[in-house]
Amino acid sequence: MKQTELLKKLNLSTYVALDFETTGLDSDFDRVIEVAAIVFKDGKPKKTFSTLVNPEKNISPFITNITGISNSMVNTAPKESEIINELMKTIGNHPIVAHNIKFDLSFLTKLCVRHNYDVPKNTLYDTLQLARSVLFDHPVFNLSALSEFYGLDASGSHRAEKDTENCGQIFLHLIEELMCHNLEEISSVLAVLDKYEVPNKKLYVDAANILIKIGNPKVALKNRLIDRRSGQSIYEFTGSQNIQNMNASDVFGSKGVLSKKYDWFEDRANQVEYANTCDNIFDGNDSGVLEAGTGLGKSMGYLFAAIKRKYETDKRGPVVIACNTKHLQDQLFYKDLPKLSEALDTSIKALLIKGRKNYLCKTRFDWFISDRNTIGEDDIESVLPILFWLHYTSSGDLSECNGFFNSRKTWIVSMICSDTGFCTGNICSKNHGCFYGPIRKQMYEADILVANHSLLLSEAKVPGILPEHDTIIIDEAHNLVKGGYDQFKISLDYNSVTSLLRSLNPSNPRSKRWNNILMSISDGEPLLKSLREKLILELDKVKSSFIAFMNELAVNNESEFDIKKSYQERPIIHSLVKEYSSLNPELSSFSNSSHKLSVCFKNISSFVLKLDPNRSKYTFLHSILEKGLENINILNDSISLLTGSQDNEWVYWKEGYYNSKKELDSDLQVSLYASKIDISEVLRRRLYDKNVNFILTSATIKVENSFDYFLHRNGLENSASIVTREYTSPFSYHDQVKYYQYGGSRDITNDIGQLADLIYHVHKTYKKRTMVLFTSVKMLENVSKKIKERLGGNKIPLFAQSKGASKPSIIKGMHSNDNALLFGTNSFWEGVDLPGELLEILIVVKLPFDVPSDPLIKSYSNHLDKNGYNSFMNFTIPECTTRFRQGFGRLIRTTFDSGVFISLDNRIITKRYGDIILNSIPTDPEVFTDYHSIR
Repeated sequence: MKQTELLKKLNLSTYVALDFETTGLDSDFDRVIEVAAIVFKDGKPKKTFSTLVNPEKNISPFITNITGISNSMVNTAPKESEIINELMKTIGNHPIVAHNIKFDLSFLTKLCVRHNYDVPKNTLYDTLQLARSVLFDHPVFNLSALSEFYGLDASGSHRAEKDTENCGQIFLHLIEELMCHNLEEISSVLAVLDKYEVPNKKLYVDAANILIKIGNPKVALKNRLIDRRSGQSIYEFTGSQNIQNMNASDVFGSKGVLSKKYDWFEDRANQVEYANTCDNIFDGNDSGVLEAGTGLGKSMGYLFAAIKRKYETDKRGPVVIACNTKHLQDQLFYKDLPKLSEALDTSIKALLIKGRKNYLCKTRFDWFISDRNTIGEDDIESVLPILFWLHYTSSGDLSECNGFFNSRKTWIVSMICSDTGFCTGNICSKNHGCFYGPIRKQMYEADILVANHSLLLSEAKVPGILPEHDTIIIDEAHNLVKGGYDQFKISLDYNSVTSLLRSLNPSNPRSKRWNNILMSISDGEPLLKSLREKLILELDKVKSSFIAFMNELAVNNESEFDIKKSYQERPIIHSLVKEYSSLNPELSSFSNSSHKLSVCFKNISSFVLKLDPNRSKYTFLHSILEKGLENINILNDSISLLTGSQDNEWVYWKEGYYNSKKELDSDLQVSLYASKIDISEVLRRRLYDKNVNFILTSATIKVENSFDYFLHRNGLENSASIVTREYTSPFSYHDQVKYYQYGGSRDITNDIGQLADLIYHVHKTYKKRTMVLFTSVKMLENVSKKIKERLGGNKIPLFAQSKGASKPSIIKGMHSNDNALLFGTNSFWEGVDLPGELLEILIVVKLPFDVPSDPLIKSYSNHLDKNGYNSFMNFTIPECTTRFRQGFGRLIRTTFDSGVFISLDNRIITKRYGDIILNSIPTDPEVFTDYHSIR
């Protein structure tokens, strides 16, 4: 069907695309500074109305930075009263299309009200919500990213006319994509939208009417435009070989199976030795800390040892392999493991696993979308992408569905994800255990489980998530300590407590299902009815006492935080007694009421258990009550640990952020945290000691040519059975890398103009893809702005990791432009793979030191100093060196790569500790003082 005919059948032969640029987000307070409306006929732009508007109020520098519209530009522009008539004529009765239409509609409505125009009742279409639904697996959904995806010119984005033109064109592409879905899929959307009036609903209705005429609900109007292959969570290969007696050289040697199977394979002596060491560790009762340089092929090496482990008669459960980044997890599971097992021709079963809350529970999702009285329009729109995604996913991993996941609806995730009592029991039997149920069963039959650090540490904290096992491999091990701190810290904050209390309240509409069961039992059990009523009263008391505590906490800490600052300090609480003495009435009330709530919940749970001792009649209710009681006890423990007796081995701190909540007196919300100062003993006792064999591996473990720092941080310095080995990279860094190190006497890392000049010069000189790594977002944004002011700067394809920019779209920009300039911060220092011509110039602006005032950093530094160590040399420098090495590792990814590395922090040359960092880079520098010498 031709586009014009399709648009006619969809009642969209004519529509108007609309966009406002404004002084802010509040339509009551803010005003329009630019408007564009473009009428499309038969898919072509035919009439344009576009103008700047004098808002009669100041435009902030923040808005000017985003839109490029300044106060001077609008001073002589027409006022809104002078443009509204022409705008309303252009809009007419045509369907209105906009990106995030509720924003534009709110400003249009206020504009009409202020100037006595009727508010338009036109049919509404939203390209943001439509893109989230039909492009559910796209990484990002802003207008610039979608323009780029569809090959539209995105230059001039955040100016109304350009945004409007692109929005109208994107709408056409999204319609084409929608018609690649069949009637069955679109009908599921309409069933959910039955009682809602939301943008795009008419589009779904009209599309369904077209599809009905096809006569087959499983056939779409158009062939699929995007090849969607959902990642499988289970990998199973049936082979004919027993590899029990194979050694590493049989696999990785010059005449090994990989060399025979794959033309791309290069045999490397160090890879053979590395794989052999992994194999020997698993053969004995040893464990290993192994540094394997970039390009060695370490993942293949330890995978070989893990596959062989299946033949060990004394093994207990699967080998668990844990990585820090999704990138490496996917590489292991979808690339390395299949290639290796096929080359070995040996049977293997492996699972890619996450914590159960990452998976959709079909039962809970069905319940959620059927409770129409409890879900608002915004919430129902946010789950529409799931309805499309469900027809394609094999894994049920919610993170696949970016259209939903990126909306940050955490409370909805908590309502629809797999949870205790679901997916593995009778409740989800009609859905065959949903997604997590089958995965859970397969875990016990698997030879290898590929997980992330977070899941492995969760298992260490609360055993039972994973099957029994005695062998683990931890890749990207330099990140494990940080993950340990994240996992074992304790917190108390407004959102988590109020969310918990809502989930425990049977009178809350979201508790409808378990409350109905409780009410039906209560009809014949007066005591249970009384307990339920008491529970509701106790919940109200807990909530009111908690709100009172939070309000007083905010009052007491007003001087600690500053709403004007983008970065809020995280003050350490040195004395719990002093901190909470003035809050004693509120804190005592909160703590006492929370303990009474625990008793109340326990009484109800015990009562229901007496009625149903076999847990067969009220299975769902049992799981809700037990989970609720567990969460209340965790809350009580947290209150006690955070505000009770001070433990000198722990650090306590508070964090503040500004976010208005109706229940709170202040916009300031203060959260409380605590953590062990030294996590090493916890890791050793809860993780390492529980496994017969473990391997910790990374490309960046050693500091000053020694494993001592890593062993100490992981609590392994006194372990006699630890094998430590270094296997160098096969890359010839002296030949592949030209290293320039700034050594001038003046620090240039904080000089915005000097940095911009240098980067501009380097980019102009080499005309190759360049990545610049920063340690500060503010500095990144300032230098980015300065670059654009240079001659031709606006034409440089600059992709900066600033607010609103996504990592996937930035990386895509590097792929699409052969002279791209990428500005990145934390997440670009590691886990980014840009081989060959995708990255040839790497600039590191500043040494990546930790923030010294960070509570975990400061407390551990003090801990070392008190115990006679120099914390700067024994902690600060090793951490910085490891991160610096990770940054350098982005440049050379294959033996065919070459590139230029430029480090701009002169402390590497001028400070004594600089030699430690300098010696960690496997090539010699050319020191420069004038950037013009870089050629």
